[in-house]
Amino acid sequence: TWKQNGKLPGFTGTAVDQSVLSTYEQPEIKDSVYQIANKSQFFWFAEYVNFTDTGVDAVLVNDIDLANEEWVPIGYFGNSYSGTFDGQGYSITNFKMTITGTRGVGLFGDITNATVGNFNVYGEASMNYSFRQPSFYGVVGASNASTLNGIKSYVNLTVNDSYIKNNVAGIVGYISTSTIEKCAFYGTIDLGNAPIDCG
Repeated sequence: TWKQNGKLPGFTGTAVDQSVLSTYEQPEIKDSVYQIANKSQFFWFAEYVNFTDTGVDAVLVNDIDLANEEWVPIGYFGNSYSGTFDGQGYSITNFKMTITGTRGVGLFGDITNATVGNFNVYGEASMNYSFRQPSFYGVVGASNASTLNGIKSYVNLTVNDSYIKNNVAGIVGYISTSTIEKCAFYGTIDLGNAPIDCG
């Protein structure tokens, strides 16, 4: 399967599997919606989506400081996030992701029939691929039949390898039959020596 020994490959963050949920704080639930108030609860939510239930809904109830802890995306290719995530105008700061491979990467990796929006995100991401493969990078790596609205990204991406990149963007890397409204990118994308595939 795409998971390798219970892990999501292609990231340098802490190895994630279902047992890790117990190390994070579970958010409060109101009307079947998770109320995310801090970093620990946000990491819990990401791993709950990736290993338990892709269709859960959540809202932010505070600004979230991720403290430069390595992030693993919410949802991934073959296991798309399909719920509703409403940031309620809050900000996610000190986002950090070091990407060594795979496709569909960002704060959200892969979403299908989802609604994601109403937040700002600040931070840094880097790509360090060891071979050529699809990239699909953005705040949302890949969006299928979904709605993105009110997302502002101040994330800076730096590419540190020389392999061809495709579908690298500020908000969404790959999009299929989706709607993007009132989103803006204020960060930077530095491809370095990596060529871009525009075909």
